[in-house]
Amino acid sequence: MSCRIWSKPGLFKNLPFSRGSLDDAIKDLSDKGVILDSGDEIISRQFLEKFIQPARELLEKDHRSRPWADGIDPGLLAKKLKISPDRLPEIIDYLISSGEIAKEKGLLKRPDHKAKLKPEQQTLRGRLSARLSASPLSAPLRKEFIDEDPRYEVVIDFLCDRGELIELKGGILFTTKDFSAISENVRELLKKTGKAKASDIKSHLNTSRKYVIPLLERLDQIGVTIREGDYRILGKG
Repeated sequence: MSCRIWSKPGLFKNLPFSRGSLDDAIKDLSDKGVILDSGDEIISRQFLEKFIQPARELLEKDHRSRPWADGIDPGLLAKKLKISPDRLPEIIDYLISSGEIAKEKGLLKRPDHKAKLKPEQQTLRGRLSARLSASPLSAPLRKEFIDEDPRYEVVIDFLCDRGELIELKGGILFTTKDFSAISENVRELLKKTGKAKASDIKSHLNTSRKYVIPLLERLDQIGVTIREGDYRILGKG
């Protein structure tokens, strides 16, 4: 048979063998590694194996060109390999079980791939962190960094994904260390005052409304503060 994927109901219906005999044959071929029994379908292992080398090469090429990326979207890999969407789950599962690829954060990669920035991106990373920490509550916004140098976009996304940067509404960026220090500052203020308006906290932090409102919204979200009308009180976060 030239077909490499068979419907089990179709086989049971069209072949002149008993259901039990076919079940035994399918189990025997599956145990020998000739086929994969995926439930309603039987898939030739030879059909699945033809995707191993192309998938490996595509992923290695992607890792070389985008070392900072965690991996490639399964849909994009399927498109590059010309895999039909309805065949993708079985093929991806097989590639993962073969040890040739791994899946992490919903993305596909080579098992030994560790996302990392290129040297020039590491330089930008250092500049970014230094500028943010120099004036955390008046630092440039995401858009301002990217307008200055488009390469900042990848660096910012990379650091946000790894929890090294925190991005608030409007593209306000903080290093995790600075955000923690500011959060503690607000906590200490509310311990002393019991409650405070946004304008009070703005003055206390010596910042502007552009920065303090997104900051307080995030602190509300994570439970550091609780909003009661025009005031914030201390939360349990």
